[in-house]
Amino acid sequence: MSKIFFYFFKTVLNREKQYFRAIFIIFVFLVTILSSVFFISFSIKNIINLTIKNQYDIIVQNINSGKVVDVPLEWIDELVEIYGIKSITPRVYGRYYYEPKEHYFSIIGIDFYDPNSLKLIKDLDINLDNFFDKNYMLIGQGVAKFLDEYRYDRYYNFRPPDRSIIKVYRYKTLPPQTNILSLDTVLLDINLAKKF
Repeated sequence: MSKIFFYFFKTVLNREKQYFRAIFIIFVFLVTILSSVFFISFSIKNIINLTIKNQYDIIVQNINSGKVVDVPLEWIDELVEIYGIKSITPRVYGRYYYEPKEHYFSIIGIDFYDPNSLKLIKDLDINLDNFFDKNYMLIGQGVAKFLDEYRYDRYYNFRPPDRSIIKVYRYKTLPPQTNILSLDTVLLDINLAKKF
């Protein structure tokens, strides 16, 4: 019975070559498209899970006239009393404008001695004693490329609002797998970030 089936299949295939060739091409095209879509969706899902795992549960911001302004320190006492809040980690977030090339960096200031912040940077292998020897920064891949392009190999001169110059040295570049979060990010000590 199987010989008859294969003989029949071979006969039909030889007689209708063009028809089956078109079906085969369409099938290969559909399999390629579907596998690409599944691969991309799986990658995005993994990146989102990584992002959510490394984010704070709630971020409180104070917005005044459409602009983010400092949260009053008195709010911390009120927020700590809310049932379910285990800890509060202060941070500084803002955008730094590089005037000559009209380019923005995202500056995030974190308290490197805070246990919650240490969880976020534990995989970066940072020696905190060395990190606080000078004004150091951790930079994303996009910032590293930008600084290399404009020959800021060892340090970058930041200008705070008073137009003075603060030299901040490059400590380490963040790994490529964090690019979705940190491509144009500069991580600084919270006290240094407050100056910018």
